[in-house]
Amino acid sequence: MNSLDFESEDLSLDCYQASGWRRLPTAWFHMLFVECIHIYLAVFAWFRLVTNVNLRTAMGAHFQLQGHLEGYFYNLFLFGSTASTSLHLSNVTDTFFLGQEQQEQPTVFYNGSVLTLPSTSIDGANIPWIVLVWLLPLGAAFLMLLHLVLLARRRIWSFDCGAYLQFSWDIVRTPEYRWSVGLMAFAAILLPVVWILQILLFHLPDQWNVLKGSVLSGLLLLFALELGLKRKSS
Repeated sequence: MNSLDFESEDLSLDCYQASGWRRLPTAWFHMLFVECIHIYLAVFAWFRLVTNVNLRTAMGAHFQLQGHLEGYFYNLFLFGSTASTSLHLSNVTDTFFLGQEQQEQPTVFYNGSVLTLPSTSIDGANIPWIVLVWLLPLGAAFLMLLHLVLLARRRIWSFDCGAYLQFSWDIVRTPEYRWSVGLMAFAAILLPVVWILQILLFHLPDQWNVLKGSVLSGLLLLFALELGLKRKSS
């Protein structure tokens, strides 16, 4: 049993014996929906990152065209006008972005297209991806379990007491907390390593541009993990 179980024992007992609304599990709600929000955001951002990099790799030509489409709206809303652009994409369903004159006449044209993807299963060189993708959520699950177990062992119900504040300060100093966050960060760091090895071993030069375009998302994810750790340590 570590020091976290004994620190602020008197405060914890006072909270446990409190009456009235302080007996409600407000500490649990606050922890799950406020203190741990950075964990949920990190997992969501991670799944989005892994999905998007593979989507952009598979649909490289599509996203090159999308870049031209983004340039169309960039010029329109930053400089007030833009040149005509023709792209083979799905039809526009909302013409609100057009000027009044263009809205009153048919200026958007679409000739239709269909994309069919086969049923498939992951195998071969892509197997490390499915292992990698679950590392960060695994660290997040350990982190959530740590919060729940230690909060239950302290018998803290109300967040309106010193024991809960002490708990939020102490938990980030436990080895289990740092190992869990470390596992989440390790997954984010390992992703580009696995990806680069895959590009080099299987001669996939077209994926370099997608990798470069994903660097910022990976750095923001690492920053979010570090920010969550520092926020709770402060």
